[in-house]
Amino acid sequence: QIKIKVKPNETSGSLIKRAFEIGAKKLVQIIKPIISSNQPKFWILTPQDNSKATIALKINKQEAEINWKKPKEEIVNLINAFNPWPGTFTFIKINNQKKRLKIWQAETKKGKIIPKIVQLEGKPKTDWKDLSKNKKIKDALEEKIC
Repeated sequence: QIKIKVKPNETSGSLIKRAFEIGAKKLVQIIKPIISSNQPKFWILTPQDNSKATIALKINKQEAEINWKKPKEEIVNLINAFNPWPGTFTFIKINNQKKRLKIWQAETKKGKIIPKIVQLEGKPKTDWKDLSKNKKIKDALEEKIC
């Protein structure tokens, strides 16, 4: 096993990609000596120590709904963890209509959550700077963030 440190603001998608790259290199290092050996032992299996095994529960999409009462760093970690799937979301009201807003990337600056990439229900992903030009959307989200 190899320990891989999660970088600040790294999403689960980018972490998985990096882990695959590291794993591929490690696999080559392991397999080369086996292939070149006169007595390869790759068929000898080692049983798993179940006392050291961990189980990851299936992610429920409702877990991705942002609870704005949680600490800001925890919210940003949730956003990173659920990118690319299922994507974190919150609901905002625009013209008395409840709309789902997915937040794909965010960061904390000066104690505030700053969205970076967002997606309004029925629309493509976009930069928050562009979407926040709509005052109603900006005010609806800032009401939740603050």
